[in-house]
Amino acid sequence: MNAAPRPTPLSRLCRAGMLTSALALLAGCAEQGFDWDLRPPATGSTADAARQVAGTRPAPDARGVISYPTYQVALAQRDETVADVARRLGLDGAELARRNAVSPDTRLREGEVLTLPARLPDAPGARDVGAIATTALDRVDSGPLREAPAQTRSADEPLQHRVERGETAFTIARLYNVTPRALADWNGLGADMAVREGQTLMIPVARAEPTPQRTAA
Repeated sequence: MNAAPRPTPLSRLCRAGMLTSALALLAGCAEQGFDWDLRPPATGSTADAARQVAGTRPAPDARGVISYPTYQVALAQRDETVADVARRLGLDGAELARRNAVSPDTRLREGEVLTLPARLPDAPGARDVGAIATTALDRVDSGPLREAPAQTRSADEPLQHRVERGETAFTIARLYNVTPRALADWNGLGADMAVREGQTLMIPVARAEPTPQRTAA
C-alpha cells in the first residue's frame, strides 16, 4: 500500500495563502454588510436598495385572531399545538392542520401564524383590518364558522404566499421585495427562518410614508 505523499513546503505555502485570502474576503463582507439576496455585487450590496420598509403587523383581537376582508389568521399562544388552537377557536383540528401543512399535534412557537380554513364569526366590536367596522349588531351567526363574503382585497391586506418545494424565507422575501426579518416578524418564524412546503405566509405590507405638509407661500 503506497503512503500518501507528504506536503512540500511550496504546497503548504499555497494552502496558507488561499486560507488568508478567504479570511480577508469574509472580513470584507462583514464590514460592508452581507447581501442575503446573493446578487452580483456590481455596486456593492443591493439588499437595502431592493427592499421596501414594512409596517408593523396588526394587533390581534382578544381571541388572537387578525381579520382581513378576505381571510383570517390566528396567532398561537405559548406551548400550544395546532389542535390546541383549533380547540380554543372552536375549529376542527384536522382541517386547521391540513390548511397549514402541519399535523394536529405540531407544537407551535408563541406568535406563530396559522391561516384559518374558514371565517370565524366576528367578535363583538371587532373590525376587519383595512375594512369598514363590523359590530355585533350587523352580523348574522350561522354556526361556528361562516364562509368569507366575496370582498375585494384592500390595499392594507397582505398578500398570501403558499410555499413551494425548494423555496426559502430569503427567496420569498426577495420575490416580494421585502426584508427576511419583516417576513419572519409578520409570520412568527423561528430564528432559523425555516419554512415548510405548503405553508401559507403573509407578505408584509409597506409602511405608509407620512404625507409632507405643504407650507404657505
